Amino acid sequence: MKNILYLSFKIFLKGSKKAIYSLFGIIIGVSVLVFSFSLMDGYREIMEKTLKKIYPPILLKGQGAIEVPSYIKENAKVLKEDFFEGFVISKKENLSKFALVRAMEENKEIVLGMTLAKDLNLKEGDQIIIVYKSNTGQEILNLKVDSIKKFGLSFIDESYLIIPIKFLKNKDISYGIYPKNKNKLKKINKYLKNDPLWYSITFEEITKDILSPLKIVEWSISIVLSLITIVSGFNLFSKLLLDMRERRKTFAVLYALGMKPRGIFFSFFIYSFFLGLLGIILGIFFGYIVIFLSNSLHIFSFSKVLKGVYFVDEIVLKIFPKSLIFVIFLGIFLIFLISLLTYIIIKKIKVVDALRFE
Repeated sequence: MKNILYLSFKIFLKGSKKAIYSLFGIIIGVSVLVFSFSLMDGYREIMEKTLKKIYPPILLKGQGAIEVPSYIKENAKVLKEDFFEGFVISKKENLSKFALVRAMEENKEIVLGMTLAKDLNLKEGDQIIIVYKSNTGQEILNLKVDSIKKFGLSFIDESYLIIPIKFLKNKDISYGIYPKNKNKLKKINKYLKNDPLWYSITFEEITKDILSPLKIVEWSISIVLSLITIVSGFNLFSKLLLDMRERRKTFAVLYALGMKPRGIFFSFFIYSFFLGLLGIILGIFFGYIVIFLSNSLHIFSFSKVLKGVYFVDEIVLKIFPKSLIFVIFLGIFLIFLISLLTYIIIKKIKVVDALRFE
């Protein structure tokens, strides 16, 4: 075994230039994978984090029921809140704009999204009028802007408005349900499905139109990147075969000196697998360096035009553990497969013929 490992190391050193070229290709491929997944994961995280600040895990509406079931109160925080569409009118400028209004029990201030306030030329302390549809017709609220906030998503900043729920008139109240943990969330959802007096909608259902297309794009990009990686793997495979054929003389001499063919070919397998593994490790390392530099330099900070396309001001790159595991697994699997195929092919070479040929 020591001889095999020593031979693998000598093969690496003797063909160091070719090995470095192959290694460089693997590093670039893995780094691109890490960077691409970090871009997708970072984008998803900022979208989900911001949306979770806006929408509750469960929004509950009563259908003839008045009191929230005790089972829910025991397992979650229950707050009165509602979402509805309305118009915001600036008294100062006589400008108006469509808005998504969120009425909250805990909120004590009138909060406007930054872009919404800018479009209506509003500042803190300015008077606004909110017009919305109630159970009895049209309602009008005269309120004062307490604060202007940047939420992080462009379509939220340009249409989002928060008001205290006490200002609502003639409107059915819904409830925001905030379960204590994920298990409680599942149990509450299961409970509500069997309760005809309550209608519930989950965070996933509320944000489905926003996050579902993102998931499709993620899967599409993952498939394309995986295919590119597989093609790169076959490129490495062809280089290893070429390298192997150029070493026929070396194999023949070793055979003549008494080394078994199996040991010779297995040493080449170790060499190719080690080369691939080293490339994966260095690729991940350089991928993280690119992530760090991108975040430090704010490369994915978008202009006003691009904010409308991507919905966010900036993407902070971050790779999820499951994405990193996928990259490592895919890389090791391909390297093992390539090394194994190389081993099977070169094992068919008759070393005696190689010696005769040389």
